[in-house]
Amino acid sequence: MSIEAAAVDHFGLTSNPFSAGWVLRDGRMLDFSGRRFGSGSRGERLMDHRDVSVVFPDSYEHTKNYDGYSDIITDFEKETGAIRVSVQGAGSIECDWNLQLSTYQKPTEAQKRTLGKIHRTCPQLWYDIYWGNTVCDASSTKRLNDAYMALERCKVEEGR
Repeated sequence: MSIEAAAVDHFGLTSNPFSAGWVLRDGRMLDFSGRRFGSGSRGERLMDHRDVSVVFPDSYEHTKNYDGYSDIITDFEKETGAIRVSVQGAGSIECDWNLQLSTYQKPTEAQKRTLGKIHRTCPQLWYDIYWGNTVCDASSTKRLNDAYMALERCKVEEGR
């Protein structure tokens, strides 16, 4: 079973962006509300992005990050192509969301459609673009395309 299939099997899927932790390559969102495990409720995310560690087989050799610890998030992103999201403020006028992208990622059209739906729900976006463990760009915007342009700019700068 692939890492992605194991994640879908373990966490389940959601159509509610406020419960999502990851957007998969096909645009589906992993349910990080915790409801499947007896806590949380629809419309909130209680689980941490690093909780994906449970879907890796014991034999998996994780990437080590800058301080020698396993870099679960990087491994999950590279294995699945998933994108980290965090949407806050369900039911409030002031909802916002965070998008984290790494320079080795290229969002698929399905992911872009899902991210666009999230953005229409919460137009205030905070994004972080990473080179490994280093932030290349971080900003707040009301234009999702600004994050995609920052990702491409960071890829060019990384290649210098």
